[in-house]
Amino acid sequence: MLEAIILKLITSLTGYLFSATMDSFKSIEIEGAPSWYGKNLDHDNLYAYGYARGDMESVESARENCKTAMVYRLNDLNEIIIYDNFRNIKEPKEQALINAYKNDTQLKVFVNKAMQFEKIEHFEMEEKGLFTKARPAQTFAGGMIPKTAIIAYQKERLEKIKTSLSTFRFTQGMDELDSEMEGK
Repeated sequence: MLEAIILKLITSLTGYLFSATMDSFKSIEIEGAPSWYGKNLDHDNLYAYGYARGDMESVESARENCKTAMVYRLNDLNEIIIYDNFRNIKEPKEQALINAYKNDTQLKVFVNKAMQFEKIEHFEMEEKGLFTKARPAQTFAGGMIPKTAIIAYQKERLEKIKTSLSTFRFTQGMDELDSEMEGK
């Protein structure tokens, strides 16, 4: 049964990633932001964007905000998949698999490793002029992760979860046999 749940998780993930669900907007225009900010450039990648105010030191903050946005997007995707497909699961082994899938302790590491920054743009502070508005010093960052990399990561994760659950069940069964043998 765990294999069926794993297959459903992967097919649901793939379906959501390659449907328009994750790209809920074609583009967004934010006054003062670069023209590329908030735009999904293609459907093969999952995009996230970050912003930070400040001088050149804000570049790293914008990159970190972009990574954080990606972690939130991926966590939201997992929540949607679980809600849509597995909210009525009652069997303890299946529930353990779903909970382990939902609580991804390595997601931030995956994002740090896989995220590619396509655009980072820093604007220096501008004073208000006759025809221009004042603008603070700020940095915009745009990054992406290929959707195929996300699917491969989740497949590997689910295999590890399945193995650890199987090992736990095996160990638990052996302990029960040992206690029965000692009781005789």
